Amino acid sequence: MAYPVPMWAGVSKESAAPSGPPTGVSIATTSSGNYDDAAQGTDTSGCSFNAMDFGGAGWVANAQTIFPNVTEFSNFDGCSAQSALTIYAYIRESGATSYQWDLTLVSQSLSNGCIAQVVGTASTSQDATSTGIGEYCRINFGGGRGSQLYPLLGDSLVLDIEADAINGFGTTSATKLQLTYDFQ
Repeated sequence: MAYPVPMWAGVSKESAAPSGPPTGVSIATTSSGNYDDAAQGTDTSGCSFNAMDFGGAGWVANAQTIFPNVTEFSNFDGCSAQSALTIYAYIRESGATSYQWDLTLVSQSLSNGCIAQVVGTASTSQDATSTGIGEYCRINFGGGRGSQLYPLLGDSLVLDIEADAINGFGTTSATKLQLTYDFQ
């Protein structure tokens, strides 16, 4: 004799489609473990400049301050007229179908004709741990014929790192990370 099977039999709540915007959205250094509410960055100009590099361990309350030694900018002598700070991170979330990164230049106070700008195209990849978030911060150095001029002691630069997780029900933004450079 056959028994009727209820319609709900075999349906798991965990496998149900999302019923709202993504949840648990944060910026992290990897998909799990390591550092949540954190990112990493390095100069990718090829000039062996690491004074502005940062890792995941230094973030406190979604902020990190780096104190680059201005004498290290001499690594750019004869190498490049600009730096290229690339940010690496991962968007942790539940229920998203697409993603959006954003790097914003909040403020700059740079000497010697140096100008910072955000360039590139923001990534739409959840995992930006190997290629970067698409946009990066470039500092164009001042000066003219014969020599380059670099940021000076007391200069500063502030960047916001932002990420969104998106699905058909809406967008959820991670708490932004604020990265401050106080040049020493």
